[in-house]
Amino acid sequence: MLARSVGTGVALHLAARRTLGRLALITPYDSLVAVASRHYPLFPVDWLLRERFEALADAAEVDLPTLLLIARQDEIIPPAHAEKLARAFPQMPQLQWLDTDHNTTEMDARFAVALQRHFRVR
Repeated sequence: MLARSVGTGVALHLAARRTLGRLALITPYDSLVAVASRHYPLFPVDWLLRERFEALADAAEVDLPTLLLIARQDEIIPPAHAEKLARAFPQMPQLQWLDTDHNTTEMDARFAVALQRHFRVR
């Protein structure tokens, strides 16, 4: 399974509850509430957000080969959120750092190579 940005929380939720072969998360987050609160500090995001997709709790339940692609210049989901998420997995996922921002991850030459290696049929 492959997911990007906000979809990474949905993918983790599914991966924690279903049998999957491999998982790759592009610009993932640890907590949707934490990311939203960072962007909207004056709003009671914790009260307003209905669907939370608690990625940290779900990651703790995922035991399959996982790849996190993290954009170094990501201002939408800063890398610290992905780093925190990585520590929540039972086994450390593979990390691929990209020299891009949130919306240009595909521009880094390592993007496609990392995905091909991760999903290569063995």
